[in-house]
Amino acid sequence: MPIFPPVPENERERLAALRALGVLDTPMEPVYQALVELAAATCATPMAMISLIDAHRQWFKAHVGAGSVEEPRDITFCAHAITEPGFMEVSDARLDARFHDNPLVLGAPHIRFYAGAQIVDANGYALGTVCVIDREPRRLDDTQRAVLRRLATVVTSLFDATARLRESERRVADIAENVPAAIGYADRDERLRFANRELLRFLQRPADRVVGADLRELFGSEYDTRAPYVHAALAGQRVQYERDVELDGVVHHLETRYAPDLDEHGVARGFYGVTVDVSRLKKAERRLAESEARLRTITDNLPALICLIDREGRYVFNNLTFEHWLRRPRSEITGRLVSEVHGERLWRMIEPRLARAFTGERVTFEYDVEYDDGVRYLRGTYVPARDEQRRITGVYSLIQDATELWRSEQQLRQLAEFDTLTGLANRHHLMQQLGARLRQCEADGGGLAVLYLDVDRFKAINDGLGHLGGDLVLCEFAQRLSACVRTGDLVARLAGDEFVIVL
Repeated sequence: MPIFPPVPENERERLAALRALGVLDTPMEPVYQALVELAAATCATPMAMISLIDAHRQWFKAHVGAGSVEEPRDITFCAHAITEPGFMEVSDARLDARFHDNPLVLGAPHIRFYAGAQIVDANGYALGTVCVIDREPRRLDDTQRAVLRRLATVVTSLFDATARLRESERRVADIAENVPAAIGYADRDERLRFANRELLRFLQRPADRVVGADLRELFGSEYDTRAPYVHAALAGQRVQYERDVELDGVVHHLETRYAPDLDEHGVARGFYGVTVDVSRLKKAERRLAESEARLRTITDNLPALICLIDREGRYVFNNLTFEHWLRRPRSEITGRLVSEVHGERLWRMIEPRLARAFTGERVTFEYDVEYDDGVRYLRGTYVPARDEQRRITGVYSLIQDATELWRSEQQLRQLAEFDTLTGLANRHHLMQQLGARLRQCEADGGGLAVLYLDVDRFKAINDGLGHLGGDLVLCEFAQRLSACVRTGDLVARLAGDEFVIVL
């Protein structure tokens, strides 16, 4: 009776690791076949296998000289080999108590010699062997044993790489199935080879009617419209296009991108397609554009200069009023440095205030600027512009032309502080100046003289020449008084023909 192979202590975990590889019952692959052919040639044996030990069978991933792809586990040499430490060699099976009456020894394939190197995974589980078999007794030399062990290591690496690739493919598939986009892959013959759930929803067909189908059939009447993009992708180009599609009575705006799948020579084997429903984005873009248009209309019609300056001191926005003031088109303002637009003299005046605004300060200022149409008196405000993280990204500038207001203020000041007839300081201004100058005298120890004058026989002048004549006399008197004093002295008209000089 043959001796049944022992069962490894970690058999349950070993079998789980074997099945997790996903290698069992997979088609023959050239790379594994090349390895067993190399093993047979190196060891000069008529048979070689990559053998995996399943629960009740031995299964060959690749083989040379074997009559079938699997054998019952109980009679296999490899089932013994996975319990040996690393390598098992049987020089003559008829002389080995474990195998002398084994059906594989007594009958086909008439095994006399066996050598197997364990295939061990990263966790130390012996999954099978790379083995060589002969019908004649023999022994391997050290080089042949080393090659067999090395081949087992290569097989382990290939299994591990295959498992990682399969896991990667699974993750990619999971991602493709769960992203909010329609994803597909078509080959060079324009046949769809992959479609995720979202693509099936767009196509409104089940998977068995989509995968393998011709794009002409799938696209139907839209094929002629999409054909140029398909052909461009198969020619190695990345393409993008948009279209409207009605699904369940709702029009969706879709954006599609094709990316070629290139081989090592740069020739497209097919192309990937990704379609995203951008309806919400397009609506948001339209709303944003409408909002910006409204904002632009408002800012362009305000009687104020409005602009945005970035951290480089460059205009990134300006309204129409700005263009009118400078008499220059927007293209010569937006995107250019403030110093380029206004020149170095004005930039030197603007820069310190702008620097303060970039520190987070709200800055107000006044200055006068000479334009082609004359001098303008301007009042402005710099307000820091911040992003979502409250970082300062630029400065908003609001500048108003206060020239008319300034002139009105000057006129009001003139009326409030100066005599309308003679242009001299009036009583109100005189009293303000007296108080200020007395305080200055107290501070620096200086002196102050006040002279009071009136015009002799002024009533007779008024009676004889009339009030117009009297006014002319008062104006002449005021001029003569002003001509008699120094710069810094003050001449004022109190009322009627009464004047005061402060020296």
